[in-house]
Amino acid sequence: MNDDLRDDDDGSAGPGTGSSESGDDAGHTVLIPFLGDPPPPAEVAMWAAMSMERRAKAMQRLKTLARWQDGEGDIPPAQAAADAGVSLNRFFEMAKAWREARSLSSLGTFAKSSRRTDPREVALQRIVARVIGKWPTGSVRQMAMDLGQAFEEAGGGKVGTSMLRRVVEDELRRREVEGQLGNEIQFDCGACSLLRPDDSPYTLFAVLDRGSQLLLGAALGDVSDSRAGYAAAAGDALRRIDAGLFDGLPWVEAVARMALVAGLDADHWVALQARMASAGVKAPVQPSTSPKRFGRYLKPAVGDRLGRLDMWYGRTVPDDARAPKVADRSLRLDPADADAFLAVQLDEHDADRRALLPRHPTRPCPTIFSSR
Repeated sequence: MNDDLRDDDDGSAGPGTGSSESGDDAGHTVLIPFLGDPPPPAEVAMWAAMSMERRAKAMQRLKTLARWQDGEGDIPPAQAAADAGVSLNRFFEMAKAWREARSLSSLGTFAKSSRRTDPREVALQRIVARVIGKWPTGSVRQMAMDLGQAFEEAGGGKVGTSMLRRVVEDELRRREVEGQLGNEIQFDCGACSLLRPDDSPYTLFAVLDRGSQLLLGAALGDVSDSRAGYAAAAGDALRRIDAGLFDGLPWVEAVARMALVAGLDADHWVALQARMASAGVKAPVQPSTSPKRFGRYLKPAVGDRLGRLDMWYGRTVPDDARAPKVADRSLRLDPADADAFLAVQLDEHDADRRALLPRHPTRPCPTIFSSR
């Protein structure tokens, strides 16, 4: 393998699109375990400017450094160098640079490409998602023409058809991968309008698929024990998958990312992420511990309501979890009845989402997501 990106091919994938529909992919989610939550803005900007090839190489080296742990980890130097794709001497230099400054610039993957990217293509990548819309229609040729017209009207000038088609096709391929079920699994929680007999709200724990915005599973619990809450939600997801509720939908063969909003037992998830990274798990959980984290993934999927349930993200922490005065929007149920009520809301949400998704009639859910 090559020691530095200067010796690699030209990274023709171009800089990351950084579109609004791939916000976390521009840096926030994947960089959290290595650079903190949130990552420094300069690091996010650096990540967004990298091509997909460079991002993959940087992530490869970040994961290796996490296992290396400055020589205290479970991986010998020669293996660490091989995993990082560099020579042994280069790896020691990289590890030293990382120890002195935890930055993407320490990894040697931000060197300039031998082929200069046309700045017009970079500008087109920034607007293509907006121009073709969330649900593109029409031919690639028509979308390319629309992109060229929007670019010209914005003062960018005329652009050749081949470049326009390339940018549109790259965006469509990105969406195809991102939109498949299982590409990114998200775990989130928040207080809701289901109340216990003592008037304290249950915390809803959910397992979501980011691309489809399906809720794969959910459970009710206590935010102080998110380990139990997410375990129950994951168990519900496996049950629903085994029941065939998601068969015939476009599933990926391997999970690329997993993101999780930690409950009040955040230390457990941070330690688990480190253990998973050290064990070489390709898609370790990326825990979020920021103060306003609750609802980070649920809100884009369901908004402030899941069926007949109001979501009270801002009331998730017990000190703030006082039931509102709107009595007709809250239900006081014992755990068994509350679980049954939640299951109905989940099924109705997923039925609405499924109606918008392309079907693959002969394609069952991959066994990596199922016990079948």
